[in-house]
Amino acid sequence: MARGGVPMRIALYADRPASYGGIETHMATLAKELVLLGHQVRLCFPRIVQTELFADAVQHGAVLEAADPERLRQLASRDRIDVLHAHSFRASLAAGEIMRRTGVPAVVTLHSPGQRLPGPGRAAALIAVSGEISDILARQGLAHARIENGVDLRRFHPDPAPKPRSKPRLRLVYLGRVSPAKVEGLRELHRAVAFRRDVELRYVSDWAPDGKARPATAVEDQLRRADAVLATGRGVREAMACGCAALVLGSYWDGPVTPENVDRLEWFNFSGRESRQRPTAERMAPAIRELAQNPRRLLELKAFGARLAKARWDAREMARRTLAVYQEACSAPPRAAAAGSRGLANT
Repeated sequence: MARGGVPMRIALYADRPASYGGIETHMATLAKELVLLGHQVRLCFPRIVQTELFADAVQHGAVLEAADPERLRQLASRDRIDVLHAHSFRASLAAGEIMRRTGVPAVVTLHSPGQRLPGPGRAAALIAVSGEISDILARQGLAHARIENGVDLRRFHPDPAPKPRSKPRLRLVYLGRVSPAKVEGLRELHRAVAFRRDVELRYVSDWAPDGKARPATAVEDQLRRADAVLATGRGVREAMACGCAALVLGSYWDGPVTPENVDRLEWFNFSGRESRQRPTAERMAPAIRELAQNPRRLLELKAFGARLAKARWDAREMARRTLAVYQEACSAPPRAAAAGSRGLANT
């Protein structure tokens, strides 16, 4: 709560069109959980491309609106919001300027090591989504909270009554928005399974080498029908929550997530940066072959993923911890949380 037990008024902002993507999904999940905790939440983007991804949050009471920095400044200056939470570099610049002019605290989440910091005194609090980013901030002497991406376990869970298979094939799904840096990996993935009759590959994405990409908002339905999922970041977490084996594929290839390597891969937010291996068909094929030909190993990884997600990645805990950051930011004067506008990856 904000002042005297009154619900906090929160604006989540990213300076990108509201569409499919990890940051948008993170914001939608956080918004829903904050509303369920009793707070008022606005999901703000400069432009709304599609609304389906945010439908669950909106149905629970969050407000989705097109808002540029001037609109946010007006909300802040009219005492309509208590905290402004930025999720990208340019959004953090706008939030920092609004904080300077109105006193409404700016909280900045750093989603990747390449995301630049706002200038000195332009953030009341910083949040790191991974151990990798947290370590970089700590080495710079910057106060921050480490809060990893949470998964809505009410939506993302194993199928309680899986249907019998008509064909004994490994059902693979690639999940995620495809940036130019990920195109090579998807082409290599397609090559790795091209001649395997025991593997079925679908792309729940905005691009695919075979032209058959099918983006979806209710990705949990797709995941529950899969055996194994190739993704990065929160896509890995969502896949494991649904009881899938997970393989890290993005700009780099880190391979299957296992009990032996999960802590290290999680430290890098399942980005592929743990090994930084080039994603080649020759690297992917053995991992896919093992899952297709070793049903026992596949079942072990599926059960492991579901257990781990339930134990570590509940979005309700993410929201509670984020709310604590807001409350601290609102109760203290703004401090110089960021030392400059350098890229984290270069420090």
